[in-house]
Amino acid sequence: MKTMQASVRGPAGLVAMLVVSGLGAAVPAGAVEHGVYMAADYGNTRFGRTAASFDTQLEPFLESGFCGDLACSNAPDAVFDQTTLTRKSHGYDAWVGYQLSPWFAVEGAYLILGSTRHHFTGTMDEGPVDVDNDGNVDYSGPQPIQGETKFRTRGPAVAAVGSLALGNYFSVDARAGLFFADDKLSLGIQYSPENQPVANYSYSESNGKTKLFYGATANFWITPYFGVRAGYTGSSDASFGHSVKYYFAGFRYSYGY
Repeated sequence: MKTMQASVRGPAGLVAMLVVSGLGAAVPAGAVEHGVYMAADYGNTRFGRTAASFDTQLEPFLESGFCGDLACSNAPDAVFDQTTLTRKSHGYDAWVGYQLSPWFAVEGAYLILGSTRHHFTGTMDEGPVDVDNDGNVDYSGPQPIQGETKFRTRGPAVAAVGSLALGNYFSVDARAGLFFADDKLSLGIQYSPENQPVANYSYSESNGKTKLFYGATANFWITPYFGVRAGYTGSSDASFGHSVKYYFAGFRYSYGY
């Protein structure tokens, strides 16, 4: 009598064997009731600002502080011809928690929620300008200006987590806590007045605030201790007063006691 055997080759076959083996050994997701666990994820971030909303902040900023040492006879007038804002980015996170019971855990994390960029082109009209008697700088009317603003958001977080097992292989988590947001803004400007060398300006500021955040996770347990997961985390105003939404996928490993 012949025996038929199926051969499994390559990385895909190895993964399939591990998953099948894990399913055979799996027990209810709530089996590891207590102990330390860790998780790590990679995902996509979406920032809640728009180009138009930032334009209304940037134009008066340029008009109030751009003249510097120049003898502007009138208040500068900044006008943007075109602006774009990249609202999506990539993020990373790492979590360490302690499962106090099958239904409740506490955890800490560090979230790197990526960055977004705002590009603009336009003009700056400073009116008649005369720097000094030797320079003989005299021009008026709108002069070309362009630049880029970069925002980034990251920081530690703490949360309380409620868990619910859904059969042998699935569980869901819901969390709420505090995100200690560390925001940074970097602005680079290129100014090109007529018959004058191109001038480059830079500006940066940091903004550290404590904000509420929330999220949920769905877990698929391959073994009682190891699972893969996908989830969502958000904060209403973590990035310079604007919302951040973070969608991720990763893994979770439980050490138990």
